[in-house]
Amino acid sequence: MQRTFKYRLYPKRKQRETLAAQLDLCRELYNAALQERIASYQTTRKGVPWLQQQSQLPAIKEVRPEFKSVRAPTLQAVLIRLHRSFQNFFRRVKKNETPGFPRFKGRNRFSSLVFTPTAFRVQGRHVAISKVGNIKIKMHRRLPEKHGTLFLKQICGSWYACFSCAVARQVFPQSTQEIGVDVGLDSFAVLSDETLIKNPRWYRKAQAKLRKAQRRVARLCHSYLNATIGSTRVARRAGI
Repeated sequence: MQRTFKYRLYPKRKQRETLAAQLDLCRELYNAALQERIASYQTTRKGVPWLQQQSQLPAIKEVRPEFKSVRAPTLQAVLIRLHRSFQNFFRRVKKNETPGFPRFKGRNRFSSLVFTPTAFRVQGRHVAISKVGNIKIKMHRRLPEKHGTLFLKQICGSWYACFSCAVARQVFPQSTQEIGVDVGLDSFAVLSDETLIKNPRWYRKAQAKLRKAQRRVARLCHSYLNATIGSTRVARRAGI
């Protein structure tokens, strides 16, 4: 069973710049490959296979040396992504569904990088990525020892590491024991064997702290409003 394990990354400033530069280059490659496919079909009524586009990567790196900063499998994954978009497009056409022709990607529509298992290594609280460096990662849960492809995704300005892992399906042992649960108001729950679970009433216990927090917010808002009004009056008097 394939599962994805997602973790928050904390790259340094230089690492963020490196990831952003690689993301822009991959997006540029995606749009250029899409433009090539469209132009080929308009002139010859034939598409361009992704393997043919992949064979052009060494020539692209010679003309554009900045593409050498991105690993070859990462660039190939971009072309595979475009290839699958066209496969899905033709599949929807055959089924008389809404086609959804692949479109060019802006910065807000291209936000992931793909790394093969040979391009990274998890070391405690850091993940070492080829041509990027050691990035701090928050391991809030255990990662399986055997992990496959790594997807780096940028979400709302933050970076996340998504590991694709093959894990065994967990099968729970069969049990003949059964129990019923009745959720109520006076008590949290009553089991069928008459076990009573008391209601913790977290909200009632936290009301005192909540009142203090609300008063603190009200005072801050009041002081900010007074300061804003005062600065406005001073500006009017000065004729600004």
